[in-house]
Amino acid sequence: MHSHEYAELVIVLAGRAVHLTDVEQHPLQTGDVVIINAGRQHGFDDSKGLQLCNIMYDPQQFLAGERQLEELMGYRALFDLAPRSTRPTEFSERIHLSLAELSYANGVLTALKQEYEKKETGWKASARYQFLMFVAFLSRAYTQQTNKEATPMLQMARVVSHIQQNYKSQVSVAELAALAHLSPSQFQRRFKQMYNATPMHYMNNVRIHAACELLKDPNKGVGEITLASGFSTSAFFCAMFKRSVGSTSSEYRRQCVP
Repeated sequence: MHSHEYAELVIVLAGRAVHLTDVEQHPLQTGDVVIINAGRQHGFDDSKGLQLCNIMYDPQQFLAGERQLEELMGYRALFDLAPRSTRPTEFSERIHLSLAELSYANGVLTALKQEYEKKETGWKASARYQFLMFVAFLSRAYTQQTNKEATPMLQMARVVSHIQQNYKSQVSVAELAALAHLSPSQFQRRFKQMYNATPMHYMNNVRIHAACELLKDPNKGVGEITLASGFSTSAFFCAMFKRSVGSTSSEYRRQCVP
């Protein structure tokens, strides 16, 4: 058993084993993919012909701010909810690739490995592109595998994707709970367990992030930004912005706009 200071994407290329973590154990076979978060204790036992491809990465460096990926339900389930989960019996998820999918994955991984080893001009940009392409591929594959199942992880991923796409509108807790096929009280408890925040707090954080991007345009006024980021009044927007960012919107704009 060991842990890392980085996240780890593990692809089983051949063989089998039992994957151990500090909270569970489960069998692995050819085609399985597991995402292990930083600090999570894990190891392998009873391996037979096991061949792995491990991609070690910093999520803040490679995945933060990738808004298009964040809109994918599979991305939310695999790269957000699954790594943070501490309740494996209810929330733990992984993905299994078919032989055709594994063959495609091998091609992407080979290209990524070659970029890293050769380090030719522009290799960092190319390696980043290959990695993000692989993340998108896994996210889509996960959604296709589970789109007919009401798994807890996919239910909550569907909710967060809905928030990302509809934060400009007035979305209710009841509407989000219906997407998760839960009662409002059950939904709010589960969301708080996964995100350590209420659904409305999470949505307001998404809105504040959008407002920060809009404030970089000096031609947009506070009233326009208030509506474009989903807040109902300028007073509420200003109060939430100061609470979340630690400065007023005007102070933030002065720091960001030359």
